[in-house]
Amino acid sequence: MPYIGRPIDAGDFKIITLSEAFDGNRVDFTMSESVGTVNQLIVILSGVVQHWTDAYTVSGTTLTFASAPANGETIKILKLGSVLSPNVPALQKYIYLIRMVTI
Repeated sequence: MPYIGRPIDAGDFKIITLSEAFDGNRVDFTMSESVGTVNQLIVILSGVVQHWTDAYTVSGTTLTFASAPANGETIKILKLGSVLSPNVPALQKYIYLIRMVTI
């Protein structure tokens, strides 16, 4: 059944790449773009999905593994969406209307 409703405005994914190759010793890698939180990533190392905070952490553009990936392993990194901020102008309008009613 096809999707019926408004089109999805937000919530996409991007493929992120690493600048460095796996050598069996390195644990810190530079990603192609910054990530706000570890929960925005799905990291697949040689076909196995890695558990965030147990297997890896992130800080800005740095991806840090708990143990060094072996030489020759493959990786796929998906960044899920972006951090969205609430619609502040609409919220301010709503607060203004509440204040008008209570006066």
